[in-house]
Amino acid sequence: MTNYIPKIFYALLFLLLLNSGSTLQFKNVTTENAESKCTEWEKQALLKFRQSIYDNFDILSTWRDDEKDGDRCKWKGIECNNETGHMKKLDFRGDDTKYLQGVIDFTSLIALENM
Repeated sequence: MTNYIPKIFYALLFLLLLNSGSTLQFKNVTTENAESKCTEWEKQALLKFRQSIYDNFDILSTWRDDEKDGDRCKWKGIECNNETGHMKKLDFRGDDTKYLQGVIDFTSLIALENM
């Protein structure tokens, strides 16, 4: 009888590992969906931020919420992480004659927690 106990233990351990592997795959799919939602939040935060500043020189002209320019990773001044899709850098530099003006609404940028 004692010879069967290790065999049963290893069989149960094997089944447990197989089951946890399928659970991990399910969690990864859920994580990908969550990341997509996070990037939409980032996009909306940027659009809200854009409303608070004056862009007389069209520095942020690509920042639009439409089908053509809806991918914020392609917007001018934005750099994204290729693996996660999250933003990693904002660049608002202009030059001596072209610049942004206005009161910056930093509260809209709080959603950009991955930067």
